[in-house]
Amino acid sequence: MTPLAVLALGNAVTPFTCRVPAQIKKARVQRAARKRAALAAHQAQAQGSVTGPAPGSDAEFELLASEFAQPRWVERASAQEILQACAALGLVRTHTRPPALVSWLYRPRLRRFVEYLALDDELIRQGGGVPAMEAVEVRIAVEERGGVGVADGKEGWEAEREERRWLERWLERA
Repeated sequence: MTPLAVLALGNAVTPFTCRVPAQIKKARVQRAARKRAALAAHQAQAQGSVTGPAPGSDAEFELLASEFAQPRWVERASAQEILQACAALGLVRTHTRPPALVSWLYRPRLRRFVEYLALDDELIRQGGGVPAMEAVEVRIAVEERGGVGVADGKEGWEAEREERRWLERWLERA
């Protein structure tokens, strides 16, 4: 029964450390697509543009770091913006959830996640910063902060270098 449950539920029941590389890659691609859709919807709502910022761009970074990950923004954002931020940060699968759920489910979830990110940022600094981290730790930290896809098209050390730069920039902003 267990293998069937894992096949049916996938990442929902499989711990990260037990996932196979193909499963991790597939989840990363899906998460990047959900993030792009959420950011494009946010751009359309905020600026009237139908295309979202490019992965790893300054515009994307500013949106993630200066808006979505800020406690003040979480408190004043509209229901649709909260859903878009949750989708961009990987907290929900889609930004098209019913807005009625935002006040009691998604805003508190995003608020707790922003608090978690602030604490994690501080722990990374105390632990020696990005240079003291392993490549896998850097990738996980970048993806938790919505940076999934920043190293698209790059392999090996080039991808790691791009992710390290992105995370260092994230930590410098606060």
